[in-house]
Amino acid sequence: MSRKLVLAAACLVLSIILVGVIARGRSVVGRRWTLPDGNEIALIAVTVGSRHEFVLGKRLRDHLYQVLPARWAAKLGTKLATQTVVDTNSVVLWFRYQHAPTPTAATFPPLPCQVTVVDREGIESEPVAGAQSVFFLSAEARLHALEVRHLPRRSHNFRVRLYARDFTGKVIRLGEAAISRSVNGSAKSWVPEDLPAAQGTNGLVVTLAGFTSRIPTERTSATVLAPDAHSFCRAIFQIAEWGQPAPNWWVNIVSLNAATGEQLTPAAQAFRSNEMVVLDFPAALWAEEPAWKMRVRLSRSGRFPAEELWHFPQVPLPGSRQVIELNARTNMFGEEVEFLGITSPRAPLPSEWIAIPGKACLQYRFPAPLPGLQFVLVSVRDDHDRAVPWGGMRQEFSTGGRGATMREINRAQALEIPADARSLAVTFALSRELDVEFVVHPDH
Repeated sequence: MSRKLVLAAACLVLSIILVGVIARGRSVVGRRWTLPDGNEIALIAVTVGSRHEFVLGKRLRDHLYQVLPARWAAKLGTKLATQTVVDTNSVVLWFRYQHAPTPTAATFPPLPCQVTVVDREGIESEPVAGAQSVFFLSAEARLHALEVRHLPRRSHNFRVRLYARDFTGKVIRLGEAAISRSVNGSAKSWVPEDLPAAQGTNGLVVTLAGFTSRIPTERTSATVLAPDAHSFCRAIFQIAEWGQPAPNWWVNIVSLNAATGEQLTPAAQAFRSNEMVVLDFPAALWAEEPAWKMRVRLSRSGRFPAEELWHFPQVPLPGSRQVIELNARTNMFGEEVEFLGITSPRAPLPSEWIAIPGKACLQYRFPAPLPGLQFVLVSVRDDHDRAVPWGGMRQEFSTGGRGATMREINRAQALEIPADARSLAVTFALSRELDVEFVVHPDH
């Protein structure tokens, strides 16, 4: 009888521990892969939610930590690895990297592979770029915590896929693992628009003429490791102002949101094709999601309204190793911008001005961020009415002399000033940007 009681008690304790582990949102995976250099990496745990911890010890009290209330567990002295996340609905993958006991292997903290997310339809994301933490376990092992924010949130599971490069630089797929998680299936769904769809204001009309996701691309860039991901999208826009084509407007930012809370701001590249602006960007739009809100930002590249221009008709040029300080300021649309001056090569610069070796530079400053606005150099002409080309640009963030928060951007724009020029006419623009939003289906 006593044996049965002991067995029942043991089962009860084990059940409590298992329930506690699940309640804390942790699941044990235990998948292992061998890297091209012979070292080993293993996915040992997955945590879900707002609290992400990994117990490093193996004592009984370390196991109890996972089932006891937080105020009791804190008294156990358990050694923990914790990962702070940006998104409270994110997933953290815990990898154990077992490496050779050499100083070189122990001093390179980045995860020795890249990870992508794959949904049930085989749509694959860009390499995961969430927050990472590294915990050194011994001279031969370390623990990596990797936050995954972009994932199918309506599904009960998804897959993670690992890639690495061999000694020749060739990309190889190490393998993949299935991940189970709590779902957000109760989130509402949006309804996609029929295309073409138009949005506009003040005479400017932006038409989304076409949208395509899952464009196959050959990924050979050194910065993108996964060679066979199918996660590129293409949006095609027609832009008109007062009924006429508007080549002076440009699409330069895109963000995507799903009803489940997915948020993406991929790096986009735009180019013109006839009267259309084509925008390409990497983004895995999960098949489970019926619609995505796509917000694009448009900015002017020319034909600025007079109220957006700031003009300096005659700015003297500095001599050799000299600086012309203007320190001119103006307030436009509630924001203060500054034209600091012009510097010649190798001139001693005032504080926070920026040098570009061997170049004469325009120096200017503007707030950061500039919500809904852009401050741009529009034109530079010399006293012979010749256009002065500009090339390289450098910029640095500044606190503006107030506290530790970055508030301003100091920028230097290199100029190719003709030798016989004596002055410059300089025009800036503080221009309003336009945001428009469309609701798209991944398979449009």
